Amino acid sequence: CFSMRSRGKGGQVRYLAPFAAFVTVVAGLSVLAGWTFGMDALTNLVPTWPKMVRLTAATFALSGVALWLAARDSHRAALAASPTVALIGALILLRYLAGWDAYLEQFSIGPLPVALDGHASPRMAPATALAFLLAGLSLLLSRLPRMALAHQALSLGVVFIAWTGLSRFVFGGEPILMFANMAVHTALLFLLLAAGTLCLRPDAGVAALLVSRGVGGGLA
Repeated sequence: CFSMRSRGKGGQVRYLAPFAAFVTVVAGLSVLAGWTFGMDALTNLVPTWPKMVRLTAATFALSGVALWLAARDSHRAALAASPTVALIGALILLRYLAGWDAYLEQFSIGPLPVALDGHASPRMAPATALAFLLAGLSLLLSRLPRMALAHQALSLGVVFIAWTGLSRFVFGGEPILMFANMAVHTALLFLLLAAGTLCLRPDAGVAALLVSRGVGGGLA
């Protein structure tokens, strides 16, 4: 079991999960409001940067709800919300693989709009869909006692994908991986969501290292 110091740090680390959940829900709903009321500053922070599409915003809001439920130990509700996040990511990946011409990103099963003035219609990047798949599975596995390491490995995968998407805005130029051409607030929210998800299991893996009395815990 944890020492007194570890318990204190574990409690502090666990507070990050509801905070990350709250910010993720608010950000997702804000982008949806931006699409609804034509506020472009919410859909893309800089006019020339990629937009966050409606489906991405809605899935972030759902991810935040799932993280909040998991942090509050609402097991049944969390087990219902988490697979939905993963399924949305899987559906978009399947759409890419199958070549299905459906504009799911904007809640439509109609074909993708024709690009105008050289600007293609905004879409959920494959990396974004993959990150949602991993995040949903990570949230799901966090509820299973023996799956802590798998849950954290999936969250670290989300961190890697988010960083590849964020790198272009940090260093300039094209994304490190072309499939990771995501909006800047998409990448930032994935980093926050993954950090909050990692904190759901402070008894194992990376989170246990942060709350330990060793070097990792001292640095944290």
